[in-house]
Amino acid sequence: MTLKEKIEIQAQDTSKIYLHQEGIFYKVYNEGAFLLNFLGYKVTIKYFKNLNQEIYSIGFPLAVLNKLADTYTIFEEKT
Repeated sequence: MTLKEKIEIQAQDTSKIYLHQEGIFYKVYNEGAFLLNFLGYKVTIKYFKNLNQEIYSIGFPLAVLNKLADTYTIFEEKT
């Protein structure tokens, strides 16, 4: 899945946080990053020339996702 596709998926429903596994980390983009900002993670801003826009993101390891699952409901969608 391309970065553009990930951004479009998140933009379709800004009330949900879409996690994307990238290697051993999970990444959250744009609106989802700001919804997770309460965890104290720094939102990274990076300009992507091929998309002609700034992308906001937070990345964290699987252990954090497991910790979040103790408190929040996590749904997995296969695409």
